[in-house]
Amino acid sequence: MVAFDIDEACMNLLYKQAKQKRLRILPLVLDLRDLTPDLYPMSFEDELQQSFIGGKFPIILCAEKRLKCELVLALAIVHHIVLGQGWSFRKITDLLGDFTNKSMVVEFVAKEDPLIVGEPEFFPALRAEPQSFEWYTLDNFVRELQRKFRQVTIRQSKGATRIILICER
Repeated sequence: MVAFDIDEACMNLLYKQAKQKRLRILPLVLDLRDLTPDLYPMSFEDELQQSFIGGKFPIILCAEKRLKCELVLALAIVHHIVLGQGWSFRKITDLLGDFTNKSMVVEFVAKEDPLIVGEPEFFPALRAEPQSFEWYTLDNFVRELQRKFRQVTIRQSKGATRIILICER
């Protein structure tokens, strides 16, 4: 299992717990907003021979390829990136979808959620232009997920403002 989060303290805690309990978890500090792309070897016109690596193949694969897995759990993240950073549903579903071969469980948190309403400093894009997020609805999120997944099942989560979506390729 690979777990990643932008919160280094959280990943350090997970690392210590996984090591102590001998769990097979690789915790990584990773920012979805700033992923490393494929990195190809440099080539120079005056090279006498080609690199042994070859110019057609990346020497470092992007995170979406290196960490691709059967199941992605994306809990308590979509609303932070969309309402906090101003990403579209398309951008976040494309990115999260690139990490999975098979299934994804993702949480949708409505704008009316007490934590979003009560802590606007965590959602600067929404705070700056609340009227520009009228499109932020469960229906629109489901539509974007359906572009990537053949089946999207909706399950109620914690309260009326949190929904779990189970997505299957």
